[in-house]
Amino acid sequence: LLLLLLLLFLMSAFFFCLCLGHTEVKVRPGQNTILQCSSPREAEITLLEWIRPEISSEGYVFFYRNKRPYEKYQHESFKGRVELRDPSMKDGDVSVIVRNVSIRDTGTYECVITKGIHENISKQLFTEAAEEEGPAAVVPEMSHSFTLSSPNHNSPPGQKTNK
Repeated sequence: LLLLLLLLFLMSAFFFCLCLGHTEVKVRPGQNTILQCSSPREAEITLLEWIRPEISSEGYVFFYRNKRPYEKYQHESFKGRVELRDPSMKDGDVSVIVRNVSIRDTGTYECVITKGIHENISKQLFTEAAEEEGPAAVVPEMSHSFTLSSPNHNSPPGQKTNK
């Protein structure tokens, strides 16, 4: 029993590390973007939640359970705009495509994967910023915040600042 618990702990730590890599994606308003997240290939996913913590009480960015997505649980601003990149989730790909990105999509995104009944195996953070003009960036670093500036300011758009 102790060996099994140790093995589960080590697997959980491995899965957590699997999803915390640094990625940067540039997006202009009106374009589509991919928020990337993956789970182990052999994991049977029973629940997948893509959330933005600042609006999570109002609904999900994307919600998947019992082998199908549920649009009725999505936040109104994401309905009809978010889907799995690979609906079969082949090779553990649970990334989502966000269509027609706008300034309202700015925020932190989390991917939470549950396999089996209660085992959460990964979580990934993204900060997405979209501006009216010029590129925007996605920066998944927990130790940084992302600041938007308008073209009239002295600082460049999407300047990173330490928290």
